[in-house]
Amino acid sequence: MKLKTKDFSELRKPTTKIGKYRYRQRLNGGYAIYWQGKDGHLRMIPVPSIEVAKERHDREVQETGRTSKTTNTYISFLAVPFYGKISLIHGRRVVNVKAPETTSVDGRRFRGSMAREDIKDSIRECYPIDQIERFKRGEIKLTLSQYSQDPRYERLYRSAWRTHGGFDKLMDEVYPGLHEMLKLGFDREQLRDTLIQRRNSGLNIAPYSLTDSKVEEERKLGNQIKLLTEKSGFKGKQARARFISKLTGLSLAQIRSTQKIINKNAFMAEKLTEFILEWAFLTGMDLSDYVSQAQVYREYDMLKFSSNNRDFRADRRVGNQAIEVRAGCREVTKADIQSFINRYSPGKGRWQTGELVQGSLIAFYKHDKLCQHGFQALQQAGIKIMSYKQSREILRELIKIMKTQYSTELEDVRPRVNNLDYFLYLQKELSLDPSVISRPAIRDRRELSLDLLEGLIVKSKALRTK
Repeated sequence: MKLKTKDFSELRKPTTKIGKYRYRQRLNGGYAIYWQGKDGHLRMIPVPSIEVAKERHDREVQETGRTSKTTNTYISFLAVPFYGKISLIHGRRVVNVKAPETTSVDGRRFRGSMAREDIKDSIRECYPIDQIERFKRGEIKLTLSQYSQDPRYERLYRSAWRTHGGFDKLMDEVYPGLHEMLKLGFDREQLRDTLIQRRNSGLNIAPYSLTDSKVEEERKLGNQIKLLTEKSGFKGKQARARFISKLTGLSLAQIRSTQKIINKNAFMAEKLTEFILEWAFLTGMDLSDYVSQAQVYREYDMLKFSSNNRDFRADRRVGNQAIEVRAGCREVTKADIQSFINRYSPGKGRWQTGELVQGSLIAFYKHDKLCQHGFQALQQAGIKIMSYKQSREILRELIKIMKTQYSTELEDVRPRVNNLDYFLYLQKELSLDPSVISRPAIRDRRELSLDLLEGLIVKSKALRTK
């Protein structure tokens, strides 16, 4: 306890000086130990007699197999009257109790420590291999606390830290990497595989885009990257990107390029949709189930509209109808569906040019399993849907007509179109396997595909105005 006085001479009862301490024996056989604190005030701690301390020590050892911190403190201070210093080792000599028999890796001695193999067996018992595999797959949740808080393992857990260099080291000897996995709540190797798989599927792996994503799964992935980046010691500019590079083996350029390629693929899907609409209207194909025939707009100002007091931009505009295009491998979420409904429901929007948005169509260049769960809600809201399979049938029929009726007109399109069936292949890539068209090595083919689509769009506009 802290005393008000700063001078030993002001103590009411006499004390004996030994080293930098003073002590006074009490009537019950115990001691009052005095010393001067760093702030100048005197400190005092009352400790029991040697007999009481020994009895307390023996009782705790018998009941719990170890001594408490309070008992160790008393024994340490009982060394002061005899040795002039606070020492647990010297205090044990005064009290006449034995030091523990187990020796740790760093030379310190602790009583009651468990064998290394016993601790490892307990880890295997607490974390069976089948549960670890289920944890990696995300089926169940495992934590470190389920070991340390279990009464069966408490003594083993303490022994691991006091005697064998740490519980984390023993756990990693049994299951390499498990301690970090449980501490973080996810597997580093699984994170690496997920990032590589996302990139190969044409999905974004840019760290800040993931962290700021509206998709919960992507935000979780971004937060995992942030946590591991800090844990791994990466600091400064592009720290998270450099961590991803080290984890996956991808270059910084490959990581940064993912968002650019995704944007390029989205732009190509919009061009492909415009190509289908322009040539379908030119050839007289019936698209009344999807959109009414009218002029197709792509100018930026013509695509702006407001809905529910918010401003938006459509991907294309046919007359006063809004066209939204979605491509790639990312699943359409409930939040996406609700956003479409708020934005494109009939009677809610008005073009910046003043006209009402009279209808809307969403063209999905995705596998049906990624988006069809939202089709019913969108259609009930009055929004028309064009699935990948439907657009493929339209494109296949359109190409047949173009081959038979417009072969002469297509000869002067530049760049020259050698095979119209290529656009069926391109649509399949954009919808089902965007990883192919996303590869940096085929950038030239991506650019050529955009040029081919642009050439055909310009040609259709020219033919329609004749």
